[in-house]
Amino acid sequence: FHAQRGGELEHTLRTFVMRLSAMLQAPAERPAKAGSRRSRAVR
Repeated sequence: FHAQRGGELEHTLRTFVMRLSAMLQAPAERPAKAGSRRSRAVR
């Protein structure tokens, strides 16, 4: 598949992840700034 930044696939995946997080009652995560490569620690 072809996944371009800001494309339909990214939009669909982000929507799914946000809905799944809401179902699991996870706190919303702020989008990372462009170029940011900071990894998130697993708790």
